[in-house]
Amino acid sequence: MTDFVPTVPAAWPEHEHTPAPVFSRPSKHLEIEFTGSGSEYFRIWIVNLLLTVVTLTLYLPWARARRLRYFMGNTLVGGQPLGFHGESGKMFKGYLLVLVFFGLYSVAGNISPTAGFIALLAVVGLWPALFKSSLQFRLGNTSWRSLRFGFDGSLGGAYAAMLPLFIPALILVGAQTLGVDVKHPPQWYVTVSAVVGLSVIVVSPWLFWNLKQYQHNHYTLG
Repeated sequence: MTDFVPTVPAAWPEHEHTPAPVFSRPSKHLEIEFTGSGSEYFRIWIVNLLLTVVTLTLYLPWARARRLRYFMGNTLVGGQPLGFHGESGKMFKGYLLVLVFFGLYSVAGNISPTAGFIALLAVVGLWPALFKSSLQFRLGNTSWRSLRFGFDGSLGGAYAAMLPLFIPALILVGAQTLGVDVKHPPQWYVTVSAVVGLSVIVVSPWLFWNLKQYQHNHYTLG
């Protein structure tokens, strides 16, 4: 008589776990449709323009908020309109901050080239942070189907995306601190200006791509 001995298959380790199946969500195509008209927007545009001129540009934040509400409200994604909920008062505070920065830069540039260069460095140092904050504000106040958009780009990413845009200006303004007469510049300054201008033309597609990569790759919803 043969004895029966139960065995455990060698292919079944004692502590091995079967991996959970991975399910992928099917993608869904959403149509984007704009329902506004040129004549309707013209009325908004002309009123915004007149009020901006009359108020010496102080109405600009309200004009921008009105324009965004019009475009968002007439943009349908999957049949549902977008919405903009930003407060014009908060946008006005940000606009005043920008005016102060450029006002200080203009005044400093009239004092001396060195003061203008220092003021430009301050603007360059703060502008990426302001750009990131403006994206967070605009997207955070944009909704679709009661879900708010967002922006999760890092501050370091903002500097990496925007600082290359300021390099040409820093080179030219920095050269003026050496006592260059812009009205009658020396040959070396003309050469530097030409090289910088040509370089900007050549690399501008990459600069634009780099900025848009940072901007569009960090949108969130919900």
